[in-house]
Amino acid sequence: MPHPVKDVRVLSRITTEAFNQRRKTIRNSLGNLFSVEVLTGMGIDPAMRAENISVAQYCQMANYLAENAPLQES
Repeated sequence: MPHPVKDVRVLSRITTEAFNQRRKTIRNSLGNLFSVEVLTGMGIDPAMRAENISVAQYCQMANYLAENAPLQES
């Protein structure tokens, strides 16, 4: 697998939220999940739009959340 993720549900949530508001920047669409500092620390420009983020970067974000803020079971 070229871009392994620890929890596919987290990746699904991130991509859904990122693309749900098409013309918003990642800072705005994912601001409830990531601070600007965390995004910058991962090498992701918070001013980028969802369509400009690579698959590897989405996987990196998903792995960060899986380790630091796991999804709650409902």
